[in-house]
Amino acid sequence: MMDREERIHKLKNEYGFNEGTALAYIESEGRCTYCGDDMFTFRQGYSSSQIDHLLPKKYKELEWNIRNWVFCCSSCNAIKHDLDVLKANENPVEKIENNRNELIERVKEQLSEKINKREIEYNNIKRIVQGK
Repeated sequence: MMDREERIHKLKNEYGFNEGTALAYIESEGRCTYCGDDMFTFRQGYSSSQIDHLLPKKYKELEWNIRNWVFCCSSCNAIKHDLDVLKANENPVEKIENNRNELIERVKEQLSEKINKREIEYNNIKRIVQGK
């Protein structure tokens, strides 16, 4: 089994990933950071996977900070859009560097209801389309 650094190196050298994208893929173990779906179950999942800015691009100092990049599915990224979970008194750079997991949990909490509604909609429309 390859260690973390070997996997990052392989993604960068064999597939042209940049450092931040490779790190996001490896850290997530191929699962959407927000909903947990395995993006490698099917080719379509892999093909629609994305890199999201955990804190939105309005924080210019974080736009290219790879600690602000997370691996996610296109559905969660669309639902999240430019959601900002940073509190008024928090420094964005310090929060990404020191409490990144807390920010991820805040986003997941904010998205959970929207994801559940989308899942219900998906199942209802699937039944209609399939005539069930």
